[in-house]
Amino acid sequence: MILQDIDFGPLWGASGVEGFFGLTGPSAEYPNQRFPRLLRPNMSGVTFVAKTTTFDRRGKEEGANLELDDDLRVHEWFPKCIASNPFTCETVNAVGLPGPGIISLLDRGEWQKRTEPFQISFMSVAGTRSERRKENMRFVSILGARLSEFRSSAIALQRNISCPNVGLSQDDIFDEAIEALRDGSSLGIPQIVKVSACGLDPGKVYELSTHDVCDGICLTNTFPWKSLPDQVKVSAFGSIESPLRRRGIQADGGYSGPYARRVTLLMLRLILLAGCKKPINAGGGITHPRHVREYMYAGASSVSIGTVARYRWWRIPAIVREAHQLLT
Repeated sequence: MILQDIDFGPLWGASGVEGFFGLTGPSAEYPNQRFPRLLRPNMSGVTFVAKTTTFDRRGKEEGANLELDDDLRVHEWFPKCIASNPFTCETVNAVGLPGPGIISLLDRGEWQKRTEPFQISFMSVAGTRSERRKENMRFVSILGARLSEFRSSAIALQRNISCPNVGLSQDDIFDEAIEALRDGSSLGIPQIVKVSACGLDPGKVYELSTHDVCDGICLTNTFPWKSLPDQVKVSAFGSIESPLRRRGIQADGGYSGPYARRVTLLMLRLILLAGCKKPINAGGGITHPRHVREYMYAGASSVSIGTVARYRWWRIPAIVREAHQLLT
């Protein structure tokens, strides 16, 4: 997938799959990343996308459901805010974007060491539109002042507007995306808007894609639990009530798995039918090489993987080969 003449590859990791700095860095979020290397995903050939950061520190006091230690690892080996069904490859999480904030991440110097193309993901979670605008502008100012430190000039910025676990609705902040992209255009790096296929208006994506400041669309994020059909809830976790609620978490969380793949494939086709000409990275529920083919036939310029890294990590090399054969 080419963005501003930079090849970001045919296969991306979903933001968060490799933590803030990659599996070799001090940022593993999920328990299986602490296990011996044999059980870790081999992400060779997958473009690194950092876990979404907020502007300020975000822990349990700020609304997240995880607390990270000094190495940016979770305190719990099996967090209550992540429910898994390894048999059906379905997850519900209400992690809520924990992290130390953008300044702390930049001060660690890990991103600056990277030489291959990669992406930083950012989302403002401030309570009002004006506050989010101010955060976005401050983020752009801080990142812009530090870009000269980066060894790689092949950096892109993902604008995440679709995390369902921070109290903001994608529909409510969609119109802010162009504003944020315009503010970020001074960085001189590609900008991608990350949206969820759940309840998405294809016409809005088309309108977004017509602006020069938008270089591409990333169509991959979790679905709010309440948006799922009851039969999907029951087949995945045995109840129409969120499994996180049953654990005492005061949030329903976001779903990822096979149902998300079916909906995302449909939405991808609708966005292209609406006239979108910008490249689209799409993903959700990928656990087999044939799913890469499904996304390619639907019109994706590149695909993102997350589910397979959690449940079927031994298939990643085959998925990498499939993506590079079909999409390069």
